[in-house]
Amino acid sequence: MHVDHQGLLHISRIGYHPIMRVADELQVGQEVKVRVVNVDPKAGTMNFAMTAQIARPSDYAAFEGMSSRQWLEGRVEAVTTLGAHVRVVVPGASAEGFVHISQIKDGYIQSAKDELRSGQFVQVRIRRVDTQAGHIELSMLEPKGDE
Repeated sequence: MHVDHQGLLHISRIGYHPIMRVADELQVGQEVKVRVVNVDPKAGTMNFAMTAQIARPSDYAAFEGMSSRQWLEGRVEAVTTLGAHVRVVVPGASAEGFVHISQIKDGYIQSAKDELRSGQFVQVRIRRVDTQAGHIELSMLEPKGDE
């Protein structure tokens, strides 16, 4: 089916491998096959993904009510310059979340690849869950203030 709509395709949702530059993967005007991740009618925006949704929304929902102060063990699935994809498991659910480079450790880090490796086990905590978009923000930092 061909539908012509504009929206955001985030670099992390282009492929399963680390992507440094969008221009290395896609060209302006190129037609691509995507799935709609979410639609915000009030803002008039749409978000897309070229990757399949691996976890079910119910898997993400299992993480929604968790305290941001609760630590979970996670396994690093992939590391990019800007962060790491980490799989976390709770009873009855498993999902992959993302630890942004700013949430790996205090201080400046040039690349997440300098700090983390695929297969490594790390302690993370849930910062935010978006079940509709299928996205979990994780942190490896101690919570600050009322976080």
